[in-house]
Amino acid sequence: PAIGQITADNPVELGETTQVSAAVTVSEGSVESVTLRVLNPEPADYPMSLVTGSPDTYAANFTPGTLADYTYRVLATNDSQGSSQSAIRTLTVVDTTPPAWRSQTQAHTSILIGEGNSLSTEGLDIGGLGWATLSTNENGVWQEFTWPISDWWNPSWLYRVPILLTEPAGIA
Repeated sequence: PAIGQITADNPVELGETTQVSAAVTVSEGSVESVTLRVLNPEPADYPMSLVTGSPDTYAANFTPGTLADYTYRVLATNDSQGSSQSAIRTLTVVDTTPPAWRSQTQAHTSILIGEGNSLSTEGLDIGGLGWATLSTNENGVWQEFTWPISDWWNPSWLYRVPILLTEPAGIA
């Protein structure tokens, strides 16, 4: 079989379904199977189906699950067991959806010297949270504390633990 006219959405938003299509023709006989083979980073095979209204275009849908450059190829077999494969192609997966925040709470509206205050929030980013900022408004001035999120951060955790902050030195 001859494989040509391979098309795919590129780039693809993380978590959204994308379609890869290809034109597959045979000089004699018929096409027996067409497969989209994702090689990396999540190897899998997806059967491609003939597109309605087209004599030779096959398509398959899949949903990328990680931020990465995906490599793939199209495989085709005819009814005489002859087979061919396309060159390796690349599909880039991006995350342009902003993180979602909710349940921002604190135990006390003001803190006395030596007293603690529990602050908590929940954040979710399907692409992996890259950083977070906790802001306080002690004495009417906003102070930002920014820290990187390292490999321990797991955005699929269902529960969060509040952090207790204590200011023992009397500094605003």
